[in-house]
Amino acid sequence: MHGLASTIWCRPPVAASVFHTRLHGAGQSLPTGSPVWISRISPTSRLAIWTCLAGLRTLCRQSTLQRRASNAKASLAADDLTANGIRRVHMGSTRDRGRCLLATEDAEPGDVLIREKASFVHDMGSNVSQQGAEEIWMQFHQLPSETQAAILGLFCPEQPVRALEDSPGYMLASDDQRRLLGILKVNSVKLRGPGAGVFLTISRANHSCRPNCAFVLSDDATCGLVAIQEIKADEEITVSYISESNLLLPILQRRSALLRPWQFTCACPRCVGVDDTRGLRCSLCGRGVQWASAESDEWQACGSCKGHMDEQEMRRCLSRWWLRYNAMAPLHVEAELAACEFRRGGGCPPERKDPDWMSEVVSLHRSMRDSPAPAPGLDTHWIGSSVAAFAAEAHLWRGELEEAVAAATARATFVKRVLQADTLGLKKVEATRELARRMKEEEL
Repeated sequence: MHGLASTIWCRPPVAASVFHTRLHGAGQSLPTGSPVWISRISPTSRLAIWTCLAGLRTLCRQSTLQRRASNAKASLAADDLTANGIRRVHMGSTRDRGRCLLATEDAEPGDVLIREKASFVHDMGSNVSQQGAEEIWMQFHQLPSETQAAILGLFCPEQPVRALEDSPGYMLASDDQRRLLGILKVNSVKLRGPGAGVFLTISRANHSCRPNCAFVLSDDATCGLVAIQEIKADEEITVSYISESNLLLPILQRRSALLRPWQFTCACPRCVGVDDTRGLRCSLCGRGVQWASAESDEWQACGSCKGHMDEQEMRRCLSRWWLRYNAMAPLHVEAELAACEFRRGGGCPPERKDPDWMSEVVSLHRSMRDSPAPAPGLDTHWIGSSVAAFAAEAHLWRGELEEAVAAATARATFVKRVLQADTLGLKKVEATRELARRMKEEEL
């Protein structure tokens, strides 16, 4: 989606009819700061003035370009581009998804493939007002023409852009303005500070529900792509346009999260064939798992006994667990547990919670763990995995350390199998597991 260009700080345009300077050689000497109205000057003097202005403009442009080139060289020298792997990608193309990014060489997890500064920073937000749209339009047109052209060459969904249909600044804008707003909407990355940035190279990276790279943001409007899987030379670089928590949901939910903002139906390898987030433990053999098909209500045969459980029984089972999961109020539980995790940081909980704290979470976790098949597996189904993630933190605070380890292990197994990468969420749950193990050893 982006490259190593500097952020453009815009200044207000100067009126074309008035300028302030001291001119020589036109037969007139003007005091510095005096306004000169072109219409009151003779044709000969006017030609001399415009010639002088053109020369000044050329000199300014050359000076600016030389300064930018010098800054760029200094920046590259400081970063040691080749040694630090700051630019290990190149442009490519796909048959069905347009342009893309390809790796120039092999990369290991943790390697930086590109680091790039935003070429355009804006504060459009999710809902843009008419005034905000006009300000973005003016700011954009103060960029160098080559930067404007590069931004306008990025992907833009077919109009109207659904994610902006409720924005008055978008719906009342001209066609050109709407196109720009659409490009900014789908190609920007939320920065660590205020606003969002457009990155001319990084914005070319396509989405995958099993990405091989992740965004890493800095405070200076810089974005990097870091490998989270092994990548071979000339392999396509992919990122996720949605959060990690959304990546762990079933296909239909992931596609829904992508459709409105980006207006495409994902057909990455994870979104065809088998839905790897919906696996039920087989009641026929007690060992295998039956997986749901990616784009239908059909279920695959058990991977162990090759049998098929009764589908009506499976639907009743899922409906029952889904109702219990929703009754737990998962969004509220997630927020409270996140606050607890933030409070303890990377260390032990500062106190032990009462036995009835998070009782619904703990009860649901134990029921799913001990329930006979068919049932959503804690490491095979997204509902079971979500419950395991909640339970790991809840058990930790309640001092139920063995159960905390087991729940964290189930969640980690699910994330590893689905994303096949060392993600931030995986690191967090593995840290919880190791903490519970250490606390248990200290108790012994």
